[in-house]
Amino acid sequence: MRITLFSLVIGGSLLLAGCNEPVDDLNSDASTAGDDVVATVNDVPITKDMLELHIQRRAGPRAARLSEDDRETLLLELVEMELIAQDARDHGMDSHRRVKAQVENMQRAVLAHERIEHLHREPFDDEMLQSLYGERFADRPHREYRIRQILLESEEDAEAILAELSDGGDFAELAQRYSAGPGASDGGDPGWMASDQMAEAVAERVMQLSPGEYSDEPVETSHGWYVVKLQNVRTARPPEFDAVRGILQAMLVDQRIKAYLRDLRDAGDVMLYRTQDDE
Repeated sequence: MRITLFSLVIGGSLLLAGCNEPVDDLNSDASTAGDDVVATVNDVPITKDMLELHIQRRAGPRAARLSEDDRETLLLELVEMELIAQDARDHGMDSHRRVKAQVENMQRAVLAHERIEHLHREPFDDEMLQSLYGERFADRPHREYRIRQILLESEEDAEAILAELSDGGDFAELAQRYSAGPGASDGGDPGWMASDQMAEAVAERVMQLSPGEYSDEPVETSHGWYVVKLQNVRTARPPEFDAVRGILQAMLVDQRIKAYLRDLRDAGDVMLYRTQDDE
């Protein structure tokens, strides 16, 4: 998987990318004397941690399957990068305003990413998960809706469908002929769905209908314009706790990070400066 030095320099984003790639938790300081040194470049050490991070960034999910030759190739790549960086410093480029700004942004991104990853990794106890399960699943009616839907590109097309329905047109036949949405071949029937499986605007309209009714106005979404008909409603058993444990954990992580960012903003002293042209 040899990647040439030329491609690295031209594709500068490859050097700067990777802050959002999953990496192993490397808690030790990469420059600590006790770290394993895998190479030196003009007396500057390259440690095992540095190499592993570079491999993760360059190979992503394939990193664990790389051969020793591939790993050595990436080590040589890291050596070449260090040689270039040293030469850039010798030419005073580390003091260039743009370079310093990029380095600061990279450090900022790495630290922010590590902090957020730490918040992701902090466990939740079962009491918190059970409480959220009761709130979101067990203690609230779980309804599912059987609908028919016709997805169209424009509001005008949706209005035309509504006119045909008003003249006695069959919803299922119109869906088969015109819909670009799921279930079109089945007359616009995507099967039983919970409200959170629908586009938000569609769900809001469906919950206002009685079985047998269809929306009397087109419903706008990011996917296009819908005409929807409610066929039936049923109360379903809530999912088992273990079946939604992962969803519950993701919801709690989202709540934790939002609260963390809100607290930082509230406590922080932030001022935004804009030029007259921006006003």
